[in-house]
Amino acid sequence: MALRGPGRDESLLQPVIQPLPSRSNRPPSDWASVDIVEGKLSITLHGWRSLLAIRRRLTVPLELVTAVRVDPLVYGQVPTSLRLKSRPRAHVYRLGVYRGIRGWSFWACGMGRNAVLIETERYRFRYIVIERSDPVALVSMIERARAGP
Repeated sequence: MALRGPGRDESLLQPVIQPLPSRSNRPPSDWASVDIVEGKLSITLHGWRSLLAIRRRLTVPLELVTAVRVDPLVYGQVPTSLRLKSRPRAHVYRLGVYRGIRGWSFWACGMGRNAVLIETERYRFRYIVIERSDPVALVSMIERARAGP
């Protein structure tokens, strides 16, 4: 019996992963800087994160962005493996490009408490996940830019 196939709900196969609680009193950090320049969403990683992620900059046209939302349960929402593992969250962070059942994704995310999930279509990365200290402000900035002047 196959686990995946037509008519099979893949969301039932994914375990629900809760965000890790903070063990320190440090404020959340920005994992990437996000700017909107000439109708394009520009995402840039800095420092050690850019070295580990290999790819340090993304530029996504705003017309290809279909949804933006704050999602603290993003580790359970966006699969990053073609097969299920017994330990779906083996690391404290995810950086770089991952391939999953629903397509490619780009991650710049730590614990995931302040994760912003950006969904796209007709772009190489189906999902872009960024952790920011101000996720609500980032979502509203992208939504305002998508709405136009």
